[in-house]
Order: sequence, then C-alpha cells, then structure tokens
Amino acid sequence: MENSQDLGWIVDALIDLNTYCEREGLVDISEHLIMAIESIAPTVRNLPATISHPEIAPEHLKVLAVLEQRG
Repeated sequence: MENSQDLGWIVDALIDLNTYCEREGLVDISEHLIMAIESIAPTVRNLPATISHPEIAPEHLKVLAVLEQRG
C-alpha cells in the first residue's frame, strides 16, 4: 500500500476505541476491535517498528503486544 503511513491514524483510533471498550467492560466489542486492528495494522504499519516507537501511548503498546503474540 503506497500511502500506508498516512493511514496509521486508523489503527490508533481503533486502539483508542478498544481501550474505551475494555475500560467500560464491553468485552465482545473489544474482541471485534482487536480482530480489526489485527487485520489492518500489518497493512498500514510495521508492527515491530511501531512497538519500539517512543511516542506510542501505553494503552497502544498493550494492544500492539497482544497483536504480536497472536501473529
């Protein structure tokens, strides 16, 4: 995908939604969001490089770590 760096915000938004759902106990929705993140993230960013990026919020690191474990 040529413009993949421009689409990284989509993954960030999904992670933020997932964090909210986890906090509110919306487990079923959270699982669907994680599946969406899992399928989209490799297309728009390189997960290992992202995880080491210093500007990633802690809640993003948590979801990205889960995705790496699944991969």
